Amino acid sequence: MNKYTKGVVAIHWVHAILITLSLMMATFVLSNMPDNIEKISSLKSHMIMGLAIVVITLIRIVMTAKAKKLEPLQVSKGRQTIITWNHRLIYITLLVVGISGVLLSQGAGLGDIVFFGVEAELYANVESYGKIADIVH
Repeated sequence: MNKYTKGVVAIHWVHAILITLSLMMATFVLSNMPDNIEKISSLKSHMIMGLAIVVITLIRIVMTAKAKKLEPLQVSKGRQTIITWNHRLIYITLLVVGISGVLLSQGAGLGDIVFFGVEAELYANVESYGKIADIVH
């Protein structure tokens, strides 16, 4: 019987924890903070977690593609199709949110500010863009 390896299970849970923390930070911390210099450290943590989520998602996609086929679940063919597509859509969503976050931070100039300096004059030029990346993210 083919089962998931301990490494696959571990990366799954690391992924789940990072996603949960990132969503909680965005919902309960970042959305309630004014757009000023004090927001930078929280934003930096959120962006690092987001980048880690994208990298882990890509690793999981490669691992899944290369893995031996697992023993089928004892469910109907329709339910198995739903489970398969649910996972694919989760991966796609994570990649789209991650890519939109990178585009959003680059468009607003936040990548340089967050990772290379927190000078107030740099942050003064940051605007909330109503562009597609902002809406998607």
